[in-house]
Amino acid sequence: MPSNARAISRLIVAERPLLLRFVQRIVGSATSAEDVTQSLWLRAQRIADIPPIANPRAYLYRLAANLAIDHLKGETRRSRTDVDAQALLWGCDEALAADRVVIANDTLARVEAAARALPEQTRRVFELHRYEGLTQREVADRLASARGAALAVRDRASEAMHALAGLRGERASVERRIAELADSAARLEADKGREGALARDAADALARLEDEARALQSRIAEAEGRMPSLESALARAEGDSRDAEVGLAQALSAQASETAEARVAEAAFASARARVERAERDVARVAAELSALGDPAPLKEARETFEREYLRIQIRRFSGNISRTAHFIGMERSALHRKLKLLGIHEEREE
Repeated sequence: MPSNARAISRLIVAERPLLLRFVQRIVGSATSAEDVTQSLWLRAQRIADIPPIANPRAYLYRLAANLAIDHLKGETRRSRTDVDAQALLWGCDEALAADRVVIANDTLARVEAAARALPEQTRRVFELHRYEGLTQREVADRLASARGAALAVRDRASEAMHALAGLRGERASVERRIAELADSAARLEADKGREGALARDAADALARLEDEARALQSRIAEAEGRMPSLESALARAEGDSRDAEVGLAQALSAQASETAEARVAEAAFASARARVERAERDVARVAAELSALGDPAPLKEARETFEREYLRIQIRRFSGNISRTAHFIGMERSALHRKLKLLGIHEEREE
């Protein structure tokens, strides 16, 4: 809304009682003053912003005075036209001039043509105000009541349409349900024919189950009769299992002991082999030294002396056991016998 129109509209609301009294002094009727004030409000909505209004209150009262004067002039014209129209329609005691009759007829025809050209709602307002003499407020009240009635009728019609649509949906649902029930009835009739065959099959199956139950009961009785012997056999098997577990544990223990002894023997053999290799290196070193001296006889005697003492020590270590001694020093048993015989320690080994 333009700023001028907004300012004048607010001023109309604030000055309404004074405006009504001001306009009533001009038109002479409170009802006409209400009509003029309503027209003033509508006229204020169309005020432009250019040029700006310097004194809105003075502008408002001048506009109200102009509208009141125009209303008064219009009422005067309407009164004269109404008198002339009444005279034409119903006649009167006074004779009318011919020109006035022509003018009145022409005016009435143009008014009726203009009224017929109006939209229906506008024509209805015109007829209520001009023909029936209602004020603008009374016209608005009547149209509002008519509009409210029309809206109520429309709402009732809408509710009826919704209800009708709901009933149609319910009828369709009922029809579908009826069709489903018919299908169910047909299926039930078909199932009745199959029930006899199913009953016979069930009876046969029940008889077979009873026979199988009797056979199963007989096998259960036989199994219960064999239960004591099975229990004794189970007890014997459990005893054998325990004995086997004990034997297995002993065997595992012996194996572990033998494994430990084998590991000890392997360690001793490795140590002896290392000592033999060390002794051989020493012998080689001594032989080299003796060879450097130029006389091999003392070296041979020293070697034989060393071998004799070494073998005596190892034989005493293994308590005269030739096999263990041969295994320890890494020689064949027969080779060790020849070596002992060669070194002359055979009689000492027997002692």
